[in-house]
Amino acid sequence: MRIFVAAIALGLATSVAYAKDFPPMPEAPAQKADEQAYRDAVKRIPEQKSISDPWGSVRDTGAANNQNKKPPGSK
Repeated sequence: MRIFVAAIALGLATSVAYAKDFPPMPEAPAQKADEQAYRDAVKRIPEQKSISDPWGSVRDTGAANNQNKKPPGSK
């Protein structure tokens, strides 16, 4: 039984090593066409003009903005 299991393990190990030596399969024409269609669709997506920041007036964005604001309690 040990010899049988050892033979199967050796056979599996050599078959995996042998399979790695095969050249990769050529891409199917349909797959190339799909990839080209995807690239064309991505190119047609419009660029975003500007990103709006809805919390911009609430968030502290730096010292430049704080200079123009009056501290609370001053009149």
